Amino acid sequence: MGERVAKHIDGVESNNSGVHTLLSNIYAAANRWGDVTKVRRKMKDLGVKKLPRCSLIEVNGIVHEFLVGGASHPEIRKIFSMLDDIARPVFRLGRNVPDRVDPILR
Repeated sequence: MGERVAKHIDGVESNNSGVHTLLSNIYAAANRWGDVTKVRRKMKDLGVKKLPRCSLIEVNGIVHEFLVGGASHPEIRKIFSMLDDIARPVFRLGRNVPDRVDPILR
């Protein structure tokens, strides 16, 4: 089924980055790295760029936005420190403990 979806998506000349990213992810999950490269090249040729994803959270009436992979929040170090404090006990319950929650701050 994934192959049929991929062929249909591949025929779409869309500026929607999500369509191309989905196709690229389908190929990557199937270890079809040559096809991943073709999709990325097609995105480049069409001028399609992946948009950064974000999360929003409201705390005490203030909305905070976090971009995936971003470190622009003024209290980012404090936030990641707290995430470390939360994540470590969870990982100790049966998973490997990462050095830090965030690789950007290493």
